[in-house]
Amino acid sequence: MLRSLLKNNPILALLALGVAAGGIFLWQRGDFSFTAQKESQEQISDTQLTETKEASNETDTVQAVERRSTIDDILVDIEPLLAGGKKGDVQRFWFAQNEGVYVEYETREGMRMAYLAAQNNTWQRGALYGASETGWEVMEGEDVLFSNPQQELWEYKSATQQWERIN
Repeated sequence: MLRSLLKNNPILALLALGVAAGGIFLWQRGDFSFTAQKESQEQISDTQLTETKEASNETDTVQAVERRSTIDDILVDIEPLLAGGKKGDVQRFWFAQNEGVYVEYETREGMRMAYLAAQNNTWQRGALYGASETGWEVMEGEDVLFSNPQQELWEYKSATQQWERIN
């Protein structure tokens, strides 16, 4: 077949051989390699993923710093509302669904948790809970745990001396 093609259409045969030779040359150089393209795409994807993670980590860090300072500011404002406790006694802090906060702290009488909500730019204690064998028992106010669920938990770590997000 190749002989008959060369005899009948030598220009067409030479053109086909030239295209085949060029394709082989480019393939050997790696220009037509699917593996090279895939590796290149993976490198680009890895770079984009790394950049995205770095940007996300920076955003998370900024948000964490903002939340820590917010917690510290709130604790200064609410210290008088902590029945039998001080801001230094606070061990856990929750941001609630409705922009209220829950503050868990230790007193001489045991563990307490206060629910506080901002009203007219001042904090008001809506409920005070005491630790019991079955969980938190309402000592004062209305039980708001179900109507204003705890969402974002922060815990004070004495080793690092800062608030760290738990969930």
